[in-house]
Amino acid sequence: MLGIGEVAIVKYMNNLVIQGTAMSLLGGNDLKEKQKINALELKINKEKQKLDKKLTRQKILLGAFLVDALEKDSVDGLKEYTADNLLNFLTRQTDKDLMVDLVKGLDIK
Repeated sequence: MLGIGEVAIVKYMNNLVIQGTAMSLLGGNDLKEKQKINALELKINKEKQKLDKKLTRQKILLGAFLVDALEKDSVDGLKEYTADNLLNFLTRQTDKDLMVDLVKGLDIK
């Protein structure tokens, strides 16, 4: 994925190409191909960003659904399963620290 600076460079290069400044560096056909490649790379990166946003939204919605099920105790064994496995599932200590109160709050009987 291109960073903000890289996108700016691509746009700058495209502007140079449009203005004809780069003509001395590249032949006419090479120049057009480079423009096509740059445009396609930008399009690919935009699509990757859309997909990343979609996947993140799906995870958030699934999480909200599971939290609702936990709060309502609507799925037999879900609270116990979550209490027994969530902290072991997490790999980063900061994530474990964040979720420890949730696990304690499940009030397993």
